[in-house]
Amino acid sequence: MKCICLILMLYLHSVLLIARTIKKKYKTGEIRLVYNVVKGKREGSYEKFYINGKHEIKSNYKKGHLHGKFERFNNKGELISLKNYVDGKINGEVIEYIDHKIVKKELWINGISAFPKSKNAIKKTFEEIKKLPVKFIGQWPKTSLPEARFTESVKKANKEGLTALRYYRYLAGVPYKELAVNRNYIAKTVAATDICQKIGGITHNPTNPGLPKKEFNFCREGTSKSNLFASDWRMSTTFAVQNFMFDTDARNLHIMGHRRWCLNPTMGSTGFSTTKKFSAMYAVDLRGSKKLDFDYIAWPAKGYMPLSSFGKKYAWTLSLNPKKYYKTSATNTKVNIYEVDDEYNIAEKPIQMKSYTVNNEYVGMNSSCLIFLPKDLKYEDGATYCVRITRLKAKKRYPRSIEYFVSFYSMN
Repeated sequence: MKCICLILMLYLHSVLLIARTIKKKYKTGEIRLVYNVVKGKREGSYEKFYINGKHEIKSNYKKGHLHGKFERFNNKGELISLKNYVDGKINGEVIEYIDHKIVKKELWINGISAFPKSKNAIKKTFEEIKKLPVKFIGQWPKTSLPEARFTESVKKANKEGLTALRYYRYLAGVPYKELAVNRNYIAKTVAATDICQKIGGITHNPTNPGLPKKEFNFCREGTSKSNLFASDWRMSTTFAVQNFMFDTDARNLHIMGHRRWCLNPTMGSTGFSTTKKFSAMYAVDLRGSKKLDFDYIAWPAKGYMPLSSFGKKYAWTLSLNPKKYYKTSATNTKVNIYEVDDEYNIAEKPIQMKSYTVNNEYVGMNSSCLIFLPKDLKYEDGATYCVRITRLKAKKRYPRSIEYFVSFYSMN
């Protein structure tokens, strides 16, 4: 008999552990919470009530994680927020209401906002960047280059170049406000454009055109650590930065080094120099923030993307965070771009690629950069695309796939 009672008690105990309904009340006796627990985790419907009996939250759980529709109401019982969860992460549209009218609509993918910057926020920040102070740091190397070369026009060109660079870094989601201009770097870029002028072209490894050894070495240090650009048309630091971000010519398509140096998250300062035909931007600076708190750096940037900052002939790039992903190859990792309609429905077939490669050279970060050039994309206001990258080799528990949206628009 004792044995039977013991078995019965164990059975009842196991049933209680497997499934039970939890009800919690206000001090005044009204129901506040109702939900189910299975094996110690929330399972099934979850309801939260105001003290007047109206629903505050209606949702569902699966193995302890929010899963399915999530509704939030005000104390009048009016719906104020609607979203969907998959295994604890927001997935799909997030809609907010006021007086039964939609006031905000966002798209989320696997717990991450697909459009982290609104169009208004981008416009506002662009205006703020124009007014950001430009901090000059470091010392001018007087023994290598006369300080008389540090003219007002050079200062102005550096302010313009830094402003342009900040635009792009803001869109890409890397540090931009703290970026400074270094006098030592400016001198090196001046020496770099000097030697480019003398030899009549750009190269990171020039031969000595007859300069004293010390002067030549200083020039070569400038060319070897700078982005270089040559043009016969309206040369300026702003124009040079625009072309560094383009970087899709035959010589650079396989590496996209100029763009990657521009968006290097560890850059702390830079410097610029411009002549009638040549421009240099000091790039190899790693003195900025070492906190690599991102999954990837994409260009065009994730979310809303101004058409003025990207175009039809531009290659797409995605640099992986080396703290989260191992290096990969074009054979191992797959990239697809899909057209997306106005309702965020993703096309079944991906867009064909003109080219796709992965570059593993050290460019600011010791990581893989995926470089892909799609065919026949529409670069027009409202054109939206979904990028899916699969078969990544992730470290720890980071996702082995990446998915994000890019929606082009005209700022005018």
